[in-house]
Amino acid sequence: LVPAPAAAAPPRAPPAETASSYADADERAWRSPKFWAAAHAELALADDPRLARVRAFCERLRTAPRGERVTLPSGQELLSQHRFPFGDADERSRVARPAFAPGSAAAGWLATLPATARVARAELDALLAAEPPHADHASARVRPDAATDFRSSWNRMAWTGSQFAPLRSARDAMSATIAALEAADVPCGPRYVGVSRQAPSSRGDAHSDHRNYLLSVLTPLVVPPPRAPPRDDGGDNGDSGDGGETARAGRCGIVAAGEDVVFEEFAPVVLDNTFRHQVYNDSPTHARYVLLAEVWHPSLTPAERRAMSTLFAMKDLFVALELKCPPFGFSDTALEEAVESGDCLRLDFWRELGAT
Repeated sequence: LVPAPAAAAPPRAPPAETASSYADADERAWRSPKFWAAAHAELALADDPRLARVRAFCERLRTAPRGERVTLPSGQELLSQHRFPFGDADERSRVARPAFAPGSAAAGWLATLPATARVARAELDALLAAEPPHADHASARVRPDAATDFRSSWNRMAWTGSQFAPLRSARDAMSATIAALEAADVPCGPRYVGVSRQAPSSRGDAHSDHRNYLLSVLTPLVVPPPRAPPRDDGGDNGDSGDGGETARAGRCGIVAAGEDVVFEEFAPVVLDNTFRHQVYNDSPTHARYVLLAEVWHPSLTPAERRAMSTLFAMKDLFVALELKCPPFGFSDTALEEAVESGDCLRLDFWRELGAT
């Protein structure tokens, strides 16, 4: 699957740091016979009876039309290619399931996140000092690659005002946060694990993440102070008579499936991100920061979770070393260091947050 260390070359950034460029590289892996030959050998997919659903999922990745969407009776929106076959009974049980606090809310690791968030909050100050976020743009929408420094840990995301620093890119500044997540056995998934920034006076696009094998856990690190509404007599508190809009000013949170959850510092929010959701920051002056971790869905068995983790690690390794494209979550600096040390040839480098 990979060349010898001497033949490895640093992956180059794609022409535009956009969601589509990363998805294009992933798609080339999913359609590659060479990739699947290696994946089947590594995972023993043909031999392990515990991995029947993973085999079916891999077949969907390999053959399903890219971009084809399906909406479940619950309102969840999925990509056919990324629909894990949990089964009809499981999916029927989700019709009345809320978008927030699904299944994993009782997981033991969830109780550790407030303490981990306090560690991350302290390390965030150092990260911001060493690597300030990119400048916010006033336009309604800006290309994510505009004036992007590919050596920075910060990535502009799909909508104006959103930036993300993956822990894999910021591991030097956020090492204690990574250690805390790993010590608590938080079941981090393959995509978004890092710090999410939302600019003042901004709202994200309402969207689904389309992957039913993952949940999002958002633990606020910096929450803008609320702005008091005016008093009845025209002062600075009380009912403004505007339906509560003034009282909302300064709040930040997330709306999903018609439910609005306001962020509170260090209080984790578990979201089934296959429901359409929208983050907002109504503060006119302060950015908000959350520790965002996509985690494996609790309906996956331990064997399935291990196999899925290996599958996506192999995909990132293939994209980097065979296709010479940077997988999402790694800055050029992090990838160059991994190539120079030879760490990029170890599967654990792509599988673990703090692999060095």
